[in-house]
Amino acid sequence: MSNGYLLDTSVLLETLRARPAMAVMEWMESVDQEKFYVSALTIGELMAALEQVSDPDRRTALMRWILTDMQSWFRGKILTLTPEVAAFWGSVAGKVAKDVPAITGLQVAFALKQGLTLVTREVVNVPHLQTINPWVKG
Repeated sequence: MSNGYLLDTSVLLETLRARPAMAVMEWMESVDQEKFYVSALTIGELMAALEQVSDPDRRTALMRWILTDMQSWFRGKILTLTPEVAAFWGSVAGKVAKDVPAITGLQVAFALKQGLTLVTREVVNVPHLQTINPWVKG
């Protein structure tokens, strides 16, 4: 049984779109938001995405959301990379997730170590990992 949901970057970016996918928004609204977690890696990925925004007003608004609103929303639920998580990721990557990109693999490690369901658009096939793709109803 899952202790909560680890939202990957694609899920958060979708919620910030002018017209987000209805299926994603419906899923987000159907789940107790107190069970949502993110990793510190997601903050880095969001900041990288921010660098691609050319409109200064939009860029400022997104920066504010990342640095204040998001931090408040996930207070106490931002998972940080520890030596234990890194070692666990290395073990999983070496055994069963050889073709999984590093950041995705680290998200997998966070989810498995914390007993969380990984919420992502990506297809990740790792034993014992529970995933949800909120773009797909079902």
